Amino acid sequence: MYVTSSDEIIFASGLRAAREGRYQDAFDMWKPLAEIGHQQAQRNVAYLMYLGLGVARDPAQAADWLARAETVPKDDPVAVFRTIDRLAAAGARPSAVFARAF
Repeated sequence: MYVTSSDEIIFASGLRAAREGRYQDAFDMWKPLAEIGHQQAQRNVAYLMYLGLGVARDPAQAADWLARAETVPKDDPVAVFRTIDRLAAAGARPSAVFARAF
């Protein structure tokens, strides 16, 4: 996949939206990028879908997007979700997770 500078501007705008708690806006920016193969957007779409931020919670779809991102072994997307769950249990706000990891 060839990432253009326009794609990166859109991705960065999605990060800003997510950090501000505007998850639906972030999802709307990242989903088209994810569909064309932008790995970071795929991972972030998975995160939003897993937690139900800005979209309906859908762990199965989240696992599919995470596998597409190839940022984790395809047979272990659950490991990333365990990390997300640990962060949530420790009281991390989703916007803090985006600031650090995404």
